[in-house]
Amino acid sequence: MQPAYAFQRDACVSSSLDTARRLGQGYRAFQCVVVACELKIPDLLANGPKSATEIASATQTHEPSMQSLMRALCSWEVFSERPDGTFAATEVSGHFRSDRPGLRNWLMTNGEWYPAWANLMFTLRTGNNAFVHTFGKTTWEMERIPRRPPGSTQPWSSRPGGPWVRS
Repeated sequence: MQPAYAFQRDACVSSSLDTARRLGQGYRAFQCVVVACELKIPDLLANGPKSATEIASATQTHEPSMQSLMRALCSWEVFSERPDGTFAATEVSGHFRSDRPGLRNWLMTNGEWYPAWANLMFTLRTGNNAFVHTFGKTTWEMERIPRRPPGSTQPWSSRPGGPWVRS
């Protein structure tokens, strides 16, 4: 049974309204997946299903909020909710695990750089670079600055001063 908050989809083609809704809410899905990656939830579920209480305890987060996050991620097929109320990994969540190659690091970099996209209107109005306007550096300058010390397991966003400050 599909959750009430999930968009209804035709087996072959989604309606233009569904497509418009997905586009309009894309930032929500993106931010939910970034947070799940920062908390390493795909890794937590790799060894088997867990309840929202167990996930919240392991990630030191608020259990009712974790329940909401997990259900949102299920609506985008990142995880699945089992009949017993636990949450399980999916093929999609496998792409976001930290212990194997995938999209996790790319996604987290995009998450850290997302504020520049929030300033897209600045570029359209002025012709100036929204990334420089937001961060004071070009993407190329920030790419040259290591965001994670060699061998570090510390998430990028937890580094003092932001993700691009040298350790």
